[in-house]
Amino acid sequence: RMIGDQSARKIMPQSKSLIFSPLGTGVPIGKVTNQLNSNIYLNVLDQYVKRDLHGKYWGRYVDDGKLIDLDLIYLEECKYAIGEFLQDKLKLKMHPEKTKITSTEEVFFLGAVLRPYRRYASNQTMSRFHKCVEACEELLKAGETDPHIMMSSLNSYLGYLKHFNERKAIKLTLKNSPLCQIFDFGAKY
Repeated sequence: RMIGDQSARKIMPQSKSLIFSPLGTGVPIGKVTNQLNSNIYLNVLDQYVKRDLHGKYWGRYVDDGKLIDLDLIYLEECKYAIGEFLQDKLKLKMHPEKTKITSTEEVFFLGAVLRPYRRYASNQTMSRFHKCVEACEELLKAGETDPHIMMSSLNSYLGYLKHFNERKAIKLTLKNSPLCQIFDFGAKY
């Protein structure tokens, strides 16, 4: 059942739409209820890592978690133990390509690159932002006059990107965009 203005679907990435999801893959994260449900469901994982594995520096947002420690052997043991726990208790699997032990000099977390004194949006996130701007500009060229359609996705990216050192990249992307004339982004960036 489709509700709302269907022209807004042009902006949404296919990876975020249930319409394009393969059967049996679940609901894309996006709604607050999905995030809440995942936090409730994965709370037992948080308790396990903190209490049983004694993970002092454990953090998780929805399905993206990080455990930080200087002992590589301990981290390897935890990686195995968490995988077993997820499989046995929650019937979940860790993504084999995304589950790795890395240096803390550059940490990828929640679509960001975290370095000791700087935070950047990942290249993939910035690419999606550029595509969103292009899609909004295409809607504008096609005569779309409802600003809410364009602004919902664009505001989401801008709200997320404000937490990173991406002011120059945002400014360059929006510099010659007709969106600036309509929405007055120039003052903020």
